Amino acid sequence: MKHFVHFWWITIARGVLAILTSLTIVAVPDAVRALFLQPLAVMYSVVALAVYGILDSTLVWIASFNTDALWPRIAQRFQSFLGICSGTLLLTVLFEHMQLLWFFYLMGFQLLTIATGEFVTASHLSKHHHSTWARLTGWLAVVGGLLLIILAASYAQSLTYRLIAWVLYFYLLAFGLLQCGIGALMLYITPRSHPEIS
Repeated sequence: MKHFVHFWWITIARGVLAILTSLTIVAVPDAVRALFLQPLAVMYSVVALAVYGILDSTLVWIASFNTDALWPRIAQRFQSFLGICSGTLLLTVLFEHMQLLWFFYLMGFQLLTIATGEFVTASHLSKHHHSTWARLTGWLAVVGGLLLIILAASYAQSLTYRLIAWVLYFYLLAFGLLQCGIGALMLYITPRSHPEIS
């Protein structure tokens, strides 16, 4: 990274965004008890996730301009492109015809894409810090993505709106807390040992 002082706030912003999204996703379906209102709760969750995906991907795109190494920059921009496309598809084409099963597969593959970008970026970061802390978000995305795909493939008939909300809640909450922690660590490290990294 060129300047961690410019990168830490993006990481924390991504974390705060994930935490806020997790809270809104779980709050609405949990509050909706009436059966006829549950599709509305799912619609709200899908819209919240789509907006989150677009905003988070935009932050990843901005972060790529603070990355001077070629492969991390390409990985971040590819991750950002796919995230914006997925969010837009959820809001437009797929939202009209989407089944619950498709949603799980789409989110699972999206998380695996996020994991790839996180690993490539973390690999570059760890060269300068001799640490593997930055890889945690990548591993979390791998676990979350595989879990969603396995649930869709193995338990398609028993998937409920509430289960979806809670799975996404725990993933986004953990991802957000990790991002905030990593961002805070970047802020702590920057002025003491690595004011500028190229």
